[in-house]
Amino acid sequence: MGDKNSRRIWFTADPHFGHANILKFQPNRLKMMSGTVIENHDRKLVERLNKYIKPQDVVYFLGDIGDPRYINMINGTKHLIRGNHDRHSDAHYLKMGFTSVCYETKIKLGKHYLLLSHYPYREGLFRSLWRRLRGIPPLRDNHKRPYNDGKILLHGHIHGRGTTIPYGRQIHVGLDVWDCNPVSWEQISNIINKMEGI
Repeated sequence: MGDKNSRRIWFTADPHFGHANILKFQPNRLKMMSGTVIENHDRKLVERLNKYIKPQDVVYFLGDIGDPRYINMINGTKHLIRGNHDRHSDAHYLKMGFTSVCYETKIKLGKHYLLLSHYPYREGLFRSLWRRLRGIPPLRDNHKRPYNDGKILLHGHIHGRGTTIPYGRQIHVGLDVWDCNPVSWEQISNIINKMEGI
């Protein structure tokens, strides 16, 4: 973990602050956040994040913040990768406590190049055709998803689905698959090393 003054890097997605429906669609949050009122969920989620994220740390929020007023309550230098529910202006998010706002970014940590997006990789042509032939609706937001260029992708968006970590070259960092905890760079690095047989 390093000493208490060392800077750590964290990733998370889909807090949905202020979205009461998250408690209906993600019932595990009811158990973890002990209550059915969204304000209790939001307050407990801030406490839970701050248990891990320290003031000197960096945290990447991979979309679907919800009510951005909670962001100033969370420790660390915060970067927003926009999700489908993040509809305020960049200026508004910067005012609420983010250092940067974008739709997608690439970063290098250690020897690894990572793509950060709210969305998982775009569904390929054959899979889309398979859906169409079976009368299955197209994947939601497929047009917003990044093309798979072989990079390791960190994403959110699909909540409790995609719980196999990793799957393909994708690592789901959403709160609902990590017991409402942020994911550290060390955890991501360990997953990548296993993926690559290191």
